[in-house]
Amino acid sequence: MKLPTALTLDAAPEPAAVGETLTVNGKLTRYGQSTGKYAGYSGRKVDVYFDPAGAAPHTKVGTATTDASGRFTKKVTAKTTGVWSAEYAGSTYYAAVRSAGDSVTVVKKKTRVSADASPEPVKKGAKVTVAGRLTHATAVRGTLRYTSYPHMTLTVWFDPAGAKGASKVATVTTSSSGTYSVKRTQSVAGTWSVRFAGTPSYAASAGKDTVAVK
Repeated sequence: MKLPTALTLDAAPEPAAVGETLTVNGKLTRYGQSTGKYAGYSGRKVDVYFDPAGAAPHTKVGTATTDASGRFTKKVTAKTTGVWSAEYAGSTYYAAVRSAGDSVTVVKKKTRVSADASPEPVKKGAKVTVAGRLTHATAVRGTLRYTSYPHMTLTVWFDPAGAKGASKVATVTTSSSGTYSVKRTQSVAGTWSVRFAGTPSYAASAGKDTVAVK
């Protein structure tokens, strides 16, 4: 009968942003007959696995080697929410072991679109300027701080009061400071909205402003 082993694992940070580096680390120990205690098992290969949320089976993403104290570390890129785990295949004298899973939520960084239509109210048939700024959060944890999001495409929509649905009236690209501005003629009251579709790493968002016509 093979002697028992134990394997722990932790994946951090959590939550993680899409594209952020995750550190998967843990420790492999083995039972010593002479001591009656577990001690670090050095120089062993540990396979790291990932199981996407709602998917199976788990997929091997890499291998790490334990150090003198039995610890191992593997750097990976966060792509989607799921469960990380590790496995030691065992040896002639020591049993194979699998760690408990550690679930890490992976999210997109938030964005914000400000939108202001002026003048308000606007004279019927006159020009209205829809302007604002697109910003994005710099992290997904703690107190969020936002910074300019330049050179991104936004769509501008107008929804006449009392009508069903909005119509796209323009496409605009944010400046180097994340700002944008569009001028259009307004004949009826309604709501202007500016939408950012998002990217693989940043979430979608929208801003709006309602303008009366005099």
